[in-house]
Amino acid sequence: MYRLQCKNGILDINFNANELTPLGPTKYEELEACENDIIGVRETARMQSISIVTGVNCNCKN
Repeated sequence: MYRLQCKNGILDINFNANELTPLGPTKYEELEACENDIIGVRETARMQSISIVTGVNCNCKN
């Protein structure tokens, strides 16, 4: 089982290897300084859509 990380944290769901497709580099430097908190997919999507609409990426803690 694998977990995926994004800039907002580690997604709270697991993936099997057959559910994932390699898409390029195996190391992403920008993920080195990302949050290590477990975060839901909906919360991550909400954070991303807010930054797309407003053009502002907020790193605020709620």
